[in-house]
Amino acid sequence: MKKILIRADASTTIGTGHVMRCLTLATALKKSGCEILFLCKDLKGNMAETIKKNGFQADLLPVDYKNANQFPSTMSIWTVADQRKDFDDCLGSIGNFKPDMIIIDHYSLDQNWHNLAREYVKNIFVIDDLADRNHDCDFLLDQTFGINGKRYKDLVPENCVLFMGSQYALLREDFASKHQAALKKRKQRKSIETVLISFGGSDPDNISLIALRACEMLYPPKKISVDLVIGPSNQNQAELKNFIDKSPLDVRLHINTNKMADLMISADLALGAGGTTTWERCCLALPSIVVCLADNQRDTINALEKKGAIINAGNAESLSANKLSGMIYDLLDNPLRINDLRKISGEICDGTGAEKIVSSLKSKMVI
Repeated sequence: MKKILIRADASTTIGTGHVMRCLTLATALKKSGCEILFLCKDLKGNMAETIKKNGFQADLLPVDYKNANQFPSTMSIWTVADQRKDFDDCLGSIGNFKPDMIIIDHYSLDQNWHNLAREYVKNIFVIDDLADRNHDCDFLLDQTFGINGKRYKDLVPENCVLFMGSQYALLREDFASKHQAALKKRKQRKSIETVLISFGGSDPDNISLIALRACEMLYPPKKISVDLVIGPSNQNQAELKNFIDKSPLDVRLHINTNKMADLMISADLALGAGGTTTWERCCLALPSIVVCLADNQRDTINALEKKGAIINAGNAESLSANKLSGMIYDLLDNPLRINDLRKISGEICDGTGAEKIVSSLKSKMVI
């Protein structure tokens, strides 16, 4: 049995995306007979319990809470000393577990961390979408739409195997299994009646509330129902519940749901963020108005907008309920545009990215 160690973090600041996509890959690897261990910083919202509920081991790494704000940084590369400290914190688990491969999904780690790991592991697999630093890895996944290997020229070793593009998007099996059914169901839809709102597991800027207000501004005369999905690390639950209780909108609140694919199939329009959930919506051909919550989402959102697969609502900082409400209203009266969004988004990915990667790793005798 091959052993795979995964280094990824989640928190109320970082969000849940890195760990969630690693869970998808871990599930596919486990089905192939691999044993998996996650290593995560002991940050607020670390998702260790979610990892364990999915059937995996999780070791928590220490955090200096006097300087905890440096750790949730999602876009800055840590110093060599910080990376050395992080690796030293991992070393006990690495020594005990003795992995055959390490998967790293972390924007703050680069070749300095990888070089330290080389003494203990044969294969290193990196998940990235920034292409802003050097990696000493054997495999690299970047699921950004429309890219190719040129993006990582001079950033990875020449013999590194690259998995590039949305065909490798890491989606849970329930999305792939519903892909064809969703395409058929979309053809039967004639109007927008149900809106799905989901801005990630933590949504620290409470964009969900702006989206709820945007939907409320359409009521009446446009009567729509809303499914609002939030994660357990969302710090705005009380404010959201208070709004729902007072609003004339028909809103169903879902916290940490495992029925996301079903909710997407039931919806006619999604209001959401970039990131992994973008591929989930595309897989199920769900028309979407997408808000950019982080710099690493911008390239994907712009590329999908250019393709005609989504509607780009711009950056979260400039978003208002009025602006978003107007965008929804324009779609409600434009069935041709809705049909185009359904068709084009449904062609972006089929949800089998994890299976394709595992198949490749098997063919190369890595697992």
